[in-house]
Amino acid sequence: MEICKRLILFIIFFIFLFTNTIFASDLKKTFENKNVSYLEFILSQIDNKLVIKEQVLTRRAGVQLHILYSAIGHKIEVNNKNQIQIYIKALMDKDRYLKKQYRPKNSDCNVVRNKIFFNKYGYGFFQKKNKILNTKIMKETFVNDFLSLLRLSENEKNILFSNIYLKIQIISPIKNHNIACSGNLFQEELR
Repeated sequence: MEICKRLILFIIFFIFLFTNTIFASDLKKTFENKNVSYLEFILSQIDNKLVIKEQVLTRRAGVQLHILYSAIGHKIEVNNKNQIQIYIKALMDKDRYLKKQYRPKNSDCNVVRNKIFFNKYGYGFFQKKNKILNTKIMKETFVNDFLSLLRLSENEKNILFSNIYLKIQIISPIKNHNIACSGNLFQEELR
């Protein structure tokens, strides 16, 4: 009886080991020779980071020092000029801004970009632009936060920097108060 139990356990172990080896080899054969371009990888990195970083503007904890958004969405594509085009839609919180009759400003558009991509507001009190966030800091932050897994030359980084464009649309709960701004991701102010 004891020998039968050990024999059955040995057979189960052998089957388990054998099937795992087969599946592992199938996995390796299937994906080992697939090539992913740097561009695809960069787009994937940006997309993944945006999903996480968009939550900064939709949290409701504590005192709100910026516009509160109920939802933020994005889309990334490579346009016909071979530029990375990032579209962001930010939906202002209906409960908060319908009562206040707040009209979004261009600086609000820039704050959305700054908080998502650079984790800084870029504006002081009364929406006055400060010098804490400049193009050099934007580029350094972007490389550290979005491209840390890649080893790009300075020339490759510069090509990338000059070919990332952004269009942000802020959707107000009040009719005809929506605004949009766009430009290169690293320009000091989107227009």
